Amino acid sequence: MKTKILIVEDEPYTGAQMKQALGHPLLGESEVSLAPDGKTALHLLSETFFDLVLLDVVLPDIDGFKIAKELKERKIPFFMISSRDLPSDAILGFQAGAEDYLRKPVDSEELAVRVTHFLSRNTLFDGKQEGTLRLGQWTIDMKQQRVRIDQTDAPLTPIELKLLLLLAKRAGSYTSTEELAEGLWPEAPPNDLALAVRVHVRRLRTKLEQDPKAPRYIINKWGAGYRLHIEQES
Repeated sequence: MKTKILIVEDEPYTGAQMKQALGHPLLGESEVSLAPDGKTALHLLSETFFDLVLLDVVLPDIDGFKIAKELKERKIPFFMISSRDLPSDAILGFQAGAEDYLRKPVDSEELAVRVTHFLSRNTLFDGKQEGTLRLGQWTIDMKQQRVRIDQTDAPLTPIELKLLLLLAKRAGSYTSTEELAEGLWPEAPPNDLALAVRVHVRRLRTKLEQDPKAPRYIINKWGAGYRLHIEQES
C-alpha cells in the first residue's frame, strides 16, 4: 500500500517543490496530494486517510494551528512548516503535537530525509519482523502469527496477518477494498481482487469475532471499505 502524504501549502512554487522532493528514491512509492488552503485540506482529510501531513503555519483562510488541533485529535501525524523565524512558533508547533518543525525555505534533500526517517520509525510491522505488537486490548505475535483479543487466541495465516496489520495501520479509519488488495497483492490488478479481500475478511472475522455476522472489531461500510475498531484497555 502506498504511503499517502498531504502537503498543505498556499504558495504554488513551494508546494510544487515539496511535492517534487517527496518523489525522492528514499521514499519509494508514495502518493502525494497538495492542498492550497485550509478548507481544501480539511475536505481531503475527510475523504482520505493520510500517513503524514506537511502543514504550513500561515494559510490564507484558516490558522495552521487550528488544523493542527484537528490532526492531533484524529491522531494523524504532521510536520509544521513556516516562513516565520520565530522560536515561539516552533515551541507552539511541538506543543500542538507536531512530529517535526521546518523553516522555509525547505531544502528538498533535508525534507526527503526527515520524512523518510519519520516513516521508517512509524511504519507498522509488515508481518516479516519478529516481535509483539500491542494495540489497546489486542496483542499480535509476529513470530507465532497469532493474535489475542478478549479470551480468543487465534492462529493466523500469513495473508490474514498481513490483512490485520493493514487494517491496524489505519485503525479507526476506513480502508477501501482496492487499497487492501493493493497492500496484499501489490503486483496484481486491485479491481480483480475485491472478492478475494472479502473472503479473507470473512475468514479473519470467523477467527476473531464472537459473532462474525455482527462484527465488533472489523467493521465495513458500503462505499468506504473496512476499518478496525480497537477498544482501549480500561
